[in-house]
Amino acid sequence: MRTILGAALAATLASPAALANRADFDLSFGTDGVVRLPLLEQSSLVDLAVQPDGRIVAVGYAEQGGVRQWAVVRFNSDGSLDSSFGTNGVTLLAAPQAGSALAAVPRNVAVNSTGHILVAGQTALMRLTPQGQLDLSYGTGGTYVPPLAPDQGGPLLLDLVPSGDGGFYLGGALSMVWVPLPTYATRNVMVIKLTDAGLIDTSFATNGVAYVPPVLTRFFAEASAVLPVGGAIYLGGAEQNRQNQDAAGTAYKLGSDGTFDPSFGSAALSGSLRLFSEYWFNSSYVSALARQSSGALLAAGKIGGFMGNYFGIRRILADGTTDAAFTPVRIETTVAIDYAIRPAPQLLVDTDDHIVASGFGADAASLLGLLPDGAIDPDFGSNGLAAMPFGGSQTRQLARQADGKYLVIGGGESGGAGGAMYIARLRGTALIPPELVATPAAGGSFSVTGGTPGQSQLLGTIDFANRGGDPLVVASCTASAGFSVGGTFPLTIATGASQSVPVSCTMPVTPLTAQTGTLTCSGINDTDEPSISYSLSCTSGAAAVTTPVPAAGRGALALLAAALALLGLGAFRRRRPLA
Repeated sequence: MRTILGAALAATLASPAALANRADFDLSFGTDGVVRLPLLEQSSLVDLAVQPDGRIVAVGYAEQGGVRQWAVVRFNSDGSLDSSFGTNGVTLLAAPQAGSALAAVPRNVAVNSTGHILVAGQTALMRLTPQGQLDLSYGTGGTYVPPLAPDQGGPLLLDLVPSGDGGFYLGGALSMVWVPLPTYATRNVMVIKLTDAGLIDTSFATNGVAYVPPVLTRFFAEASAVLPVGGAIYLGGAEQNRQNQDAAGTAYKLGSDGTFDPSFGSAALSGSLRLFSEYWFNSSYVSALARQSSGALLAAGKIGGFMGNYFGIRRILADGTTDAAFTPVRIETTVAIDYAIRPAPQLLVDTDDHIVASGFGADAASLLGLLPDGAIDPDFGSNGLAAMPFGGSQTRQLARQADGKYLVIGGGESGGAGGAMYIARLRGTALIPPELVATPAAGGSFSVTGGTPGQSQLLGTIDFANRGGDPLVVASCTASAGFSVGGTFPLTIATGASQSVPVSCTMPVTPLTAQTGTLTCSGINDTDEPSISYSLSCTSGAAAVTTPVPAAGRGALALLAAALALLGLGAFRRRRPLA
């Protein structure tokens, strides 16, 4: 039988709830639900997108000799590499502005309506053809830096999401000169609108760029998360004021045309909602935004400062205030945060409003499962945390497929360096194929000794449990001569249920004789376990032994028999009539 990876995800057969765990691996994907892809000396995946045909495009980095390249990988729906893409499924690109540490890490990937792939890094975008080749017609030699106004320096690009109208939004920050006070070069949160082709959309805001204006309460700002909802664009990122010089995790709101909404959040903070700002000398930020069916927003990010690092989640109501009915999430982490990659949480909200977040646990290598109100989901992983078997690497981004399964990617050791690329697929809310778990495991054996010759003796039982989604069917179990298996076949076992069947041996008639055989169960609709078998053996007990009678005893018995015979003869004579 296969080994179920991840101790935190291994459910005991005695727990029906655990057998229907959203964090269970989809074992039809990769190897036991996980794909590990070592690429060059160091590598990691950072973001992913699911194409309409089910193939998965993921972006990350690969490093050799201290030189990092952008890596774009396409997987088939079963987790295998798509050989029609790039070179055996992988395309490596020289990072733009290779001398910049920020530019050496791609952050986002998106697929447009023609199948072209947009990859956004810290300072520029690249476009690939559907076959994974650099599209030299895009920008300059395949690289595009959005044009900005003369007073705007190079952008810091941190998020790329579909706009909902066929284009894309780029979130991040840009440098501009702040004139009202003594001249400062500051970064200010901004959104760039792109067309479907990945070029700047000048019909949006001012020449395609919208930004949050700087004020005394907002000296430094950036957006690492963009979420378009209806007629609004929500932003999440970091904000630093001039007084304390601390960066707080903050959210903002723009109109659909890019107009800044000063009524969102706190009026005292000029239209910003501070979510993570517990300490002086803060280094916090919002890294992800998501929406529940009620319209409330979820914000996840890093809470940090000189007191330590934590990952947190808050819920925002439509009026721009935090929701007191939501249980705040605050989990400590020992991870040294890498600002170039930012492994802080990303969010997935399922159709039933359950929440899954990546980047949690002390080493940021786990997923966190929550109920819609923020309470721990007891049916997710182990007490709400599900450790991913990523070699200690961090979990980064999440996606939900159309069938309800979850994808999670990661890689790199703590701090963002080293390790391999990982992608896993979890059960989520989908029904995955039936999955047999047999106890004892296939290939095991049954044996017994000392049974009564010629009689049936129980060898043991096989427990068939279904860890999959659809019902599990075991068509038949056939044993060699002298052995038998109980139960009524075919067995049909529902998800999370189990059935046991007894295995018996008819003991050899001749004492102390051993017999061996096999038991094979076949017609199992678990595609990778169509049959299982066991070895059988049994040995009968010793024959009955006659107790010997001593010689003296034999003589006494003979005298007694003779006496009885004489008495019988005398009685016969007395009964004869006289002549």
